[in-house]
Amino acid sequence: MLAASTAKTTDVSWHVSTDGYDALDWTIDDTQPLSWFYSSRALQLRDTYDWITLSYSGGHDSSNILRTFITNRIHLDEIMVRFPISAAESHGIQPNHNDLRSSNLISEWYLNVKPDLQKLSQEHPEIKITVIDTSEIITSNYNDLCISDSQGDLYPGHLNRWSLTTEKAERSSEKGKKACLLTGLDKPQIAVKDQAVYCYFLDSLVISNTAKTLHRDITPEGFYWTNDFPQLTKAQARKIFHWLKDKPSRSEMVRWNQPYDSNIKNKWNRAINPILYPDCDVYRFQTNKMTSALEDNLNPHVEFLDFDWGWIMGGKNHNWLTQSWRYHTHSLINSLSDNLLARHNDKIQGLINFPSKFYFLGNI
Repeated sequence: MLAASTAKTTDVSWHVSTDGYDALDWTIDDTQPLSWFYSSRALQLRDTYDWITLSYSGGHDSSNILRTFITNRIHLDEIMVRFPISAAESHGIQPNHNDLRSSNLISEWYLNVKPDLQKLSQEHPEIKITVIDTSEIITSNYNDLCISDSQGDLYPGHLNRWSLTTEKAERSSEKGKKACLLTGLDKPQIAVKDQAVYCYFLDSLVISNTAKTLHRDITPEGFYWTNDFPQLTKAQARKIFHWLKDKPSRSEMVRWNQPYDSNIKNKWNRAINPILYPDCDVYRFQTNKMTSALEDNLNPHVEFLDFDWGWIMGGKNHNWLTQSWRYHTHSLINSLSDNLLARHNDKIQGLINFPSKFYFLGNI
């Protein structure tokens, strides 16, 4: 999509297969609890693949996947974690549970993921644990090709993240076995237009999680968003619909066509997590989404970069890295038609999102 959109006169649209979702009646509740849909999806994946690697961030989406496999005694082959660990150590980064800014994402490694892995290794030694230190990837130089191949997720910590696989998964695929990289894609996207509530999908989420070409025959799989089991997303969306119907004022958080506000998005995510994942720990440490604009971080006069792993890019030892990222990101933005850039308060936030068709859930 990025390659096509660099031509100033090119129209861009998103086409995605939604046959499974189109066949559902989104206005009718299912009788099974959410836990049934989660376990059914895990069994479906287990029956499909010889080797399943879960991409684990420690957030509520991937934590629910891990919990689903374990509590239902469905074998999970591997769990993969990706953090710039050695870079954090060399920078003297210490975990801070009071800092919820996105730039403090590394604290999720120390406060959530590392303890999770220690417990997992003791209680479930049959699950292989693979920790990938992404420090070298994040601190490598940038070029126009690197940026244009980013699938639209332009921040440094994400540019190469989704192309990573594990040695065990690669060996499995080389032996002719079916292997997948499983991600926590994603919570239902909800929009309220007047009094009508809809569920939809966003290209930016689908692309950043699944569109990168993985090693050989390793298949990227979203646990929640899938044409193979569309009933799961519908069941989640129906839960959110009833929550909105119970208190219609909540719908203002997802009113369609209002400017994107990261603070509202953070509030929304924290509110629906216990609805979708009743067994989740609502007090679990989790940083917020980025509150700064991409345009602010591209400003050479801004010293503090407020995004995931921004501390790697800043400082005297890494000015060259920051300059490289800013230069090539600017190059991409300048090549795009203005209508492809998302703005808020006259500042560039990034690339615009393309929604799927909307599925009507009901009126509130």
